[in-house]
Amino acid sequence: MKTLLYVLTISGLNFGTKLIEVAYDLGLKLLITRTNLYKITRANLSVVFANKSKDEIEKLTNESCKETLISFFETAYSWGRGPKKTSFNVNKVVNRYLYTQENVHNPRLCFSFHNRSIDFLLSWLLVQNECTTMYKPIKLKSFDEFVRNHRSYNNSLPVEASLKGVRQMLIDIKSNKTINVASDQVPQRKLGTESCFFGKKCYSTTIVSALAKKINNLPIMVHFSKPNKSIYSIIFTPSSSQIKSDEGHKYMNQLFEAEIYKNPKEYSWEYKKFRRIEENKDLYNF
Repeated sequence: MKTLLYVLTISGLNFGTKLIEVAYDLGLKLLITRTNLYKITRANLSVVFANKSKDEIEKLTNESCKETLISFFETAYSWGRGPKKTSFNVNKVVNRYLYTQENVHNPRLCFSFHNRSIDFLLSWLLVQNECTTMYKPIKLKSFDEFVRNHRSYNNSLPVEASLKGVRQMLIDIKSNKTINVASDQVPQRKLGTESCFFGKKCYSTTIVSALAKKINNLPIMVHFSKPNKSIYSIIFTPSSSQIKSDEGHKYMNQLFEAEIYKNPKEYSWEYKKFRRIEENKDLYNF
């Protein structure tokens, strides 16, 4: 599997990205507009940016879908090379001190949102330290084992987004380990609560705020971005004590929103973010 992904991404990140951009503009767009990737993205953007015109939403939807395809390529590139080789492509780390200032006596709790390739981001984090990382299992068993192996680099431990996984993260927090949670997706029932995302009701995880209450220091938000055509950046953002409050999930979403607003096309809008809320039941009826 790793060899196949390496061959499929042998063009390299910059050239591969350019190929996807050209293919999308030359005709791939016509195919993508018929997919759920496009339809879900457009539905989410229509809710979040209700003040934009129909033409503006269509343009942003296409830009976002193009970036999503590029993020798939980035993920395949990462899986085909492993964390160490992938991490060499990170050109800039913003606010690195937030990550490096913690020592063995303080566990790190890093929470993120799906901006570009989450596995590209995770590759860099895995190289820095042994980590416990929450993940959602893949239905195809052989592929799930491959991804788990990738995310086990440096003696790291991938744990499922379930009650069992949360218990393991609580154990590892007490052992001062680094914990990584991509916390913007819709969680399993009983692992979340009703919240708000860009002014729209959603179901959000409470895992980050629950874990934050177990540590003395504050969690760090981290995400992956490509602010221009050649710079891949890891960006750390500090949180405040609000993350430990009973409404920490709302504060977490506000941090996500602030970063997403800066470059909305990079965010993975193809997820049904607003499902599990009764008033949103017709949002994704295509």
